[in-house]
Amino acid sequence: MKIVRHYFGKILNRLQTKIIHLLVSVLNYKWGSPPRWAPKEQIATIKYSEILGNTSSIDIESMYKGWEYSERIWNEGRYFDSISIKKNILENLYASQEIGGERQIAPFMSVGWGAAIGHIGSLGAFVLGQKLNIVPPNLRHLPVRDENSAFWIKNLFQNDVGIVSSRFGFSILENPSQWHVSERLAMVRTDTNFISLYELHESVYKDSRVASKEIGLIIDRDYENFAKLELQNLGLPDGAWFVGLHIREKSNQLDPRVANVETFYESISEIVGRGGWVIRFGADSMRPLPFMENVIDLNTNSEKSRRLHLFILAKSKFLLTTNSGPSVVAWALGTPVLQTNTLSIGRNLLSSSNGSIYLPKKFVTNTGDYCSFAQILASQEAYSETDLREKHSQGFQLADNSEIEIFDATKDMFNFLDTGKHLDNLSEKVNDIRKAHNAVGYGLIAPSFLRENERWFLS
Repeated sequence: MKIVRHYFGKILNRLQTKIIHLLVSVLNYKWGSPPRWAPKEQIATIKYSEILGNTSSIDIESMYKGWEYSERIWNEGRYFDSISIKKNILENLYASQEIGGERQIAPFMSVGWGAAIGHIGSLGAFVLGQKLNIVPPNLRHLPVRDENSAFWIKNLFQNDVGIVSSRFGFSILENPSQWHVSERLAMVRTDTNFISLYELHESVYKDSRVASKEIGLIIDRDYENFAKLELQNLGLPDGAWFVGLHIREKSNQLDPRVANVETFYESISEIVGRGGWVIRFGADSMRPLPFMENVIDLNTNSEKSRRLHLFILAKSKFLLTTNSGPSVVAWALGTPVLQTNTLSIGRNLLSSSNGSIYLPKKFVTNTGDYCSFAQILASQEAYSETDLREKHSQGFQLADNSEIEIFDATKDMFNFLDTGKHLDNLSEKVNDIRKAHNAVGYGLIAPSFLRENERWFLS
């Protein structure tokens, strides 16, 4: 009987191996290889790479499922539950991978840190966190997939972040068994703990050394000279000051973060009327602005145009924008930001570069009433990533910031530039509400918005 079981086991094992060979061969063919039998070495690599099943101490499948679940409830607005799950997964992983009790420091950043302009801005917060000793200061390397990402990393971080190509092979670092080697975007390891990306931002930008620019980032000098000349060729006078303008428009009709470009016209006129220029930048899907004096509209996605964006974020008097990624880069460079139409205000109203302020979008119930700050913070809408359809199904309409609200907040920014402070006597009341609801972000709301809407917003 033992002999029968032995031979039956060998036959079953060979059959399983053949099935795995067939599956890998089909996948190779699907992703571009010639139709041929997969090499044995490839099968062995997959088997011992620990990307499937259980390792000796890690259940990979459960980690994938746990992380996916945490992402799903994140989108629903269950921020604290989501980061608790992520933290638990990473703590268990790091504990299982550390040898002799030596604390593991990831040598790489995950590819997500370079995947979008806002993520690159968050990498700026990470580098500042290193300079502040919030996170370990060892040199990290970021896998980048294209020349544009490499351009941003090189000219923003210079020697603070290393670059390696991720065109081939680096996706293996996105496998949970390698997360201790590749710092996650959502959760960052400090010397003592794991903190969310939003907690990292708060810790960095609340530090007085960042606010005073004692500690900060500067763009590469050669790049700065190149961009300055290019903008002069586009009509910007040498020595002229300017405000960067970036508006997330309706590429997706269900995206609640979009705004109407017409609501920025009065603010553009105010900037120009004070002797400044406006440089509007973004993707080529932007609607062109009508002709305006002292306005440069970079509504093109050409490589040359894209390569001016970083300079605009670094050298603007302030950035006038929406709830979008360029804000995060500007913060890292110490540029003040007026961010309009902000959502997820429990976490997105973050402490940021000195002088930065926010205009939150207004939530309106089916009965036509505005939701107060406290009501929003008490709901999942303070943290959710749901689209307009889902918000409508929950009984909410969104009201974009009006042209007058944006205009008044623009004047708030000029007052800050003139005096070095915002004329604000309601922030203490705002922060009391935040503390009562355990909010994550403590950034300044535009003083003009608070004065105009105190009765219902701070009730």
